[in-house]
Amino acid sequence: MHMTPLTEKQTADYLRHRINAAGISDPNLFSMDQIRKIHQESGGLPGWINEKAVNILTRRKKQRLIPLMFRRKINLEPLKFSLRGHLPRLLKT
Repeated sequence: MHMTPLTEKQTADYLRHRINAAGISDPNLFSMDQIRKIHQESGGLPGWINEKAVNILTRRKKQRLIPLMFRRKINLEPLKFSLRGHLPRLLKT
């Protein structure tokens, strides 16, 4: 299957959609720098966008960082589960 890569803006919109679909209402979960990095490293492909986003969330959890501007904790597991559920079969472990 061939897919045209998403633009940086589409990547940001896609991540916001996945965040909302996971039941998280914080639009600032990823900074613009992180979105830019996710877009660059993923080549704009949704499966890879998912993987890069999960990697950032996992790193934050391990470092015990609270990623939100109001410094409140949220459960990131539904988002990580949602993103992992949309990875291509080749990438699932």
